[in-house]
Amino acid sequence: MKITVKYFGQLRQVAGVEGEDGECPAETTVQDYLKNVAKRHEATFSRILFDEQDRLRPSVIVAINDAVVGRGRPCILKDNDQVTLLAAIAGG
Repeated sequence: MKITVKYFGQLRQVAGVEGEDGECPAETTVQDYLKNVAKRHEATFSRILFDEQDRLRPSVIVAINDAVVGRGRPCILKDNDQVTLLAAIAGG
């Protein structure tokens, strides 16, 4: 299946690109797909996306085809899905 990923904020800066296309097998969850995407980038990219238990960080907003994905249940990707990632920046 073809999947497109778009990066915003800190993830775009670390990835060095606005987005990229990739392939994955049927029945792939968005989290598993993002783990594979992270392997193609430097370690900082993975640390922004995932915590020490290999879970997506709460500060990362994930949307599939412009619909924000809820936390807590696996979301299966479909052919030609567009995954949008935004790492929210906290400050004080």
